[in-house]
Amino acid sequence: MLHAKNICKSFGQLEVLKNIDIDINEGEIVTLLGESGAGKSTLLKILATFESFDQGKIFINNQDISQLSGNKLSNFRNCHIGFVFQEKNLLPELTALENVYLPRLIHNADMKIAVEDAKKILTDLGLEKRFDHLPAELSGGEQQRVAVARALINNPDIIFADEPSGNLDSKNAENLHELFLSLSKNFHQTLVIATHNANLAKLSDRQIFIRDGRLSSF
Repeated sequence: MLHAKNICKSFGQLEVLKNIDIDINEGEIVTLLGESGAGKSTLLKILATFESFDQGKIFINNQDISQLSGNKLSNFRNCHIGFVFQEKNLLPELTALENVYLPRLIHNADMKIAVEDAKKILTDLGLEKRFDHLPAELSGGEQQRVAVARALINNPDIIFADEPSGNLDSKNAENLHELFLSLSKNFHQTLVIATHNANLAKLSDRQIFIRDGRLSSF
């Protein structure tokens, strides 16, 4: 599903990522671990096409990402990649349902189909009674589930999540971890998750540790 070769990234004189090689299989849950500042969020955003890199190649579902830019890259990201932010990034003036179907409209989908698909995903995630609630009217765990639903709406090839349980209490974090497992099992989703949470890491198929800008599996 994803193949990255020789990825390098520097900020000024600081080398953050050094010749990173990584392969992720379809349907796999992979967690990226490392100390704060180790570069796991930077790597995640590079793999998800949100951040540029200095050297290397990235292929997602056989598409060479380095050959895309501007609108072509944005369109690829919208169609093939889902992203779950720690801060959730829900639009406060839109309801849960509107937040979820908006990316489908950007993809030029029919409004009726977009709404029905959003309702189905929200229902699958246990939010069938929250369609018309604004983000401020939802709990932290519910907001994160809406963010996950939004990431799923365009049926992406792969979902990236950056510290998704970082701002949740232990119970909501546990529920989110179970949700990720169900996405892999029931939707056959491929997930790459940057996290400090040891419990979430233990649930993944594979853990990759970032140290001094390099990767090691264990």
